[in-house]
Amino acid sequence: MELIDENRIISFFDKAYNKFKEKKYLSNSDLEYLLFSSIELLSINYPNQIILKYFIQPEIVKLFLFELNNSGLKLADDRFKIQKPLSDIVKKLHPKTKKRFLKFRILDKYGYYPNCDLYRNGIHYSNVNHIPTLLTKNSYSSEELYTNFSEVLWVTRKELQAATCIFLAPSYGKPILYFSDFNHIELNEETLKIVPKDLHGYFMLELVQFQNRFKPLNGIYLERERLHDVSAYNFFDFEGSKSIFYQLLDSYSIRNHLLLRTSNYLIKASMLWENRTFGEEAIVNVFFALEGCLHLLQKKFGDNSTKLNRKLLKKIFKEHIPYGENLYNFIEDGYYTRISLVHAEPDWGAEWSPFIAAEDFFEYRNICRELLNFILINRVID
Repeated sequence: MELIDENRIISFFDKAYNKFKEKKYLSNSDLEYLLFSSIELLSINYPNQIILKYFIQPEIVKLFLFELNNSGLKLADDRFKIQKPLSDIVKKLHPKTKKRFLKFRILDKYGYYPNCDLYRNGIHYSNVNHIPTLLTKNSYSSEELYTNFSEVLWVTRKELQAATCIFLAPSYGKPILYFSDFNHIELNEETLKIVPKDLHGYFMLELVQFQNRFKPLNGIYLERERLHDVSAYNFFDFEGSKSIFYQLLDSYSIRNHLLLRTSNYLIKASMLWENRTFGEEAIVNVFFALEGCLHLLQKKFGDNSTKLNRKLLKKIFKEHIPYGENLYNFIEDGYYTRISLVHAEPDWGAEWSPFIAAEDFFEYRNICRELLNFILINRVID
């Protein structure tokens, strides 16, 4: 990147302030002036010509102006000089209606991904330039309500819904969406409305690349990681599983806290298993997911108690699930393994490294998969 001329940035903000100070709203040509000037002053390339015109929008222009302030000016004194012009200009970039936001995420190389596009109910999974991505439409107010303002939130409800239904759909093989805390961006839904649907992925990918350009790789706070080479990703033939995926998606309620919590455990378990250092934690999360499945199952059959109804569950397994009695006994046998992992000192004494078979992870995760398919769409699978 060429050296950025900080004096020119300060001069630009003074000029823009005087140019627009009598205006209440900025025109399209005003936005173009601000965007193109920012690109020049930041010494970066223009977006691809096919999507360049879609960048000339208030929310996008604001991103570029903020980057001029944050990355273009190193000294606090210089940033102070432009605060009034910057604030005045930003106020004229009137936000559009803020009902929903779009979350775009580049998925990590440790997953196992569908090889086709999936589009339904505010979820769009696609492979953009051979890179798996997930775009979801989310409600501002509902996300805040359902997350209880958690400071360690890692996905939106729609992202969790997508990951769970993709995992559950195939008859064989288990695709995994692997999330990281890097390479994602949020935009107001209104900003993307003028962009043709077939360009959504490319447009959002370009924005993530712009955002990443100014995030340090080796800073005190890890703000980004390098994008992976396309050969790092593994794909799964998902075309034949689309219809089941859409059925699952239609039946999956993102208002169901228990279902979301169960999915949270299940998807995290698969992600943790990709690093065997966290093998125990992966199995623990599978057991937590299994408990959630049992609660969901008894609710499906009318018992809304927060305590497990073992008598009812045994009856459900016997009458509705293949090899149900044996399967229920197998689940109960796993309870001792769960206790040895969750409790530092169970009744039989502490073990710093309890015996755990790797097969426990796969078998109990498969049971979760089987139960969730039955709970959501009455689908019986072995």
